[in-house]
Amino acid sequence: MHGTTYWEYPLILFIYYCSMLFIETLVYVVKDGKVLLIRKKRGLGAGYYNGIGGKVEEGEDVVSAAVRECREEVGIMPKNLEWMGGLLEFWNYEDGRVESVHFVHVFLARDFDGVPRESDEAEPIWFSVNEVPYDNMWVMM
Repeated sequence: MHGTTYWEYPLILFIYYCSMLFIETLVYVVKDGKVLLIRKKRGLGAGYYNGIGGKVEEGEDVVSAAVRECREEVGIMPKNLEWMGGLLEFWNYEDGRVESVHFVHVFLARDFDGVPRESDEAEPIWFSVNEVPYDNMWVMM
């Protein structure tokens, strides 16, 4: 593991022994002082707001996955995605054991092609960046 720093060894071992590892994307579209969020209509987080995103499919890179999720969920093509960082999530069973590990690549899009439209999965809604509905956003606990 040449080039691996000392703090990465426990994480590498943990992920190796974890039963499920998911790579995902999350896109926040911000334009003209507003952020485009979705209200999830089904699945985990249904009824709550979040950015646009989902799982990276086999053979797909994270940028392609982020673009695909934007197309599928709200019908837009984000331009010039900026990678903002990553989130490491541990989803636990009720007894506290780790069920799965999720690494979420977070992107920012300041422009896009198309007009946001509702889908079976999501309702797109613009919010002022000063009025983001944090109390109604989907959060894994």
